[in-house]
Amino acid sequence: MLWCDDVDRLHRTALGAGGESPTPPADSPDGRLRFAWLRDPEGHRVKVVQRRG
Repeated sequence: MLWCDDVDRLHRTALGAGGESPTPPADSPDGRLRFAWLRDPEGHRVKVVQRRG
């Protein structure tokens, strides 16, 4: 898991660099976090997360 300040921006940057997105950015059910799963060109999965509010 990788904490960041802006999941949506990091998601776009990763896709532009050749990554894939098995799960697009979404809010957690309680609304406190935003997250997305990414896969790099070698197939490694990374969950990126940001705190909301």
